[in-house]
Amino acid sequence: YNRNVVVCTVLADCAAVVCPCMYQVQQRLATAEDSLASATADRSQLQQELRSQGDKLMLMESELKLKSSRMDAAQQQLAAEAEEHEAQRALLQKQLEQLKADKDEARSQLAAATAELEASKQQLAAADTTRSHAEAAVQELQALHDALAAEHAAVQAKVLELEANLAAATAKTAELSEALEAANADLADARAKSAQQASRLAHLESEFEALQEVMGEGEQRDIVGRLLGRISNLQAAAVAAERTRRELHNQMVELRGNIRVFCRVRPHPQSAVKCLAGGTSLALTLDNKEHQFSFDKVFAPGTSQQQVFDSVCELVQSALDGYHVCLFSYGQTGAGKTYTMSGANTPEHQGMMPRAVNQVCLTTVPAAFTEALIHVVCSWLLP
Repeated sequence: YNRNVVVCTVLADCAAVVCPCMYQVQQRLATAEDSLASATADRSQLQQELRSQGDKLMLMESELKLKSSRMDAAQQQLAAEAEEHEAQRALLQKQLEQLKADKDEARSQLAAATAELEASKQQLAAADTTRSHAEAAVQELQALHDALAAEHAAVQAKVLELEANLAAATAKTAELSEALEAANADLADARAKSAQQASRLAHLESEFEALQEVMGEGEQRDIVGRLLGRISNLQAAAVAAERTRRELHNQMVELRGNIRVFCRVRPHPQSAVKCLAGGTSLALTLDNKEHQFSFDKVFAPGTSQQQVFDSVCELVQSALDGYHVCLFSYGQTGAGKTYTMSGANTPEHQGMMPRAVNQVCLTTVPAAFTEALIHVVCSWLLP
């Protein structure tokens, strides 16, 4: 605000009136400074205080204008009485100069308060910008939280589904194990019955040959006929028992798995492979980290050739029963494929192929039982 105050000769009583007014102005300016300092903490209160201070400043300006008009009137009156109060003029002039100094100080304080107000406005603008950035970050974090919550719910649902599948697989495995045990028991029973019937049939055939030598007419011919009928019944029973054995053996193979993957670990003084308990998994240590792998069966380094063949010999029987069977080894160079499949010339080190041929040759399948002719064709691929 621009204020032009013309000071002339003032009476003593007017000076006494002006000084309290200027003191009140100073007090109001101090109050305004305190209000501006507290307004920086709260934006809404600052705006209200700014409006209040503006109103107060306008009121002070109007009061100053009113006082100026009063001073002009007093100056006119003082001009008329100048001669009588010349002595008091000097004192009043000094007071007026002090008043000017106080006014200048008030203006400087007002300028400082205005500067502080501008700084407060800038701080409020920076606070608004920071708050907008914080709100954007909060929204982004909320979106991320929602996405993580949805992903967590999906993972929980997947875990529940996997747990249900695991329970079903466990129950199915238990059922298959029971069925496998029952099939093994039935197969052993069928094999025992077949062996009994085969021995009995051989005994009856020897008796039949003896009877043919002494066979005559009459009752002897009837006895021979009854024996022949009984032999034919036993042959039919033996064929049925062999068929049952084949079916049970095939069911046992299917329960164990038509496709099986075995792993044989070659002996090594510093092996990084560790066979785990259970005989179906192993652990490979690489870069100080352990990686586990699962198979249908794992053969430890100390496993013999006979133990390996015992796990696959039932497949040779399946081949004799008329099923297609394939057994092969796979691995890198030097892993022990040739030793496993071919082995050495000693009996305990024979591989899978010579042992399979021995089993085929030693398996007796009488044509009278199966009414089948077996052709064995062998081929050998030299390394």
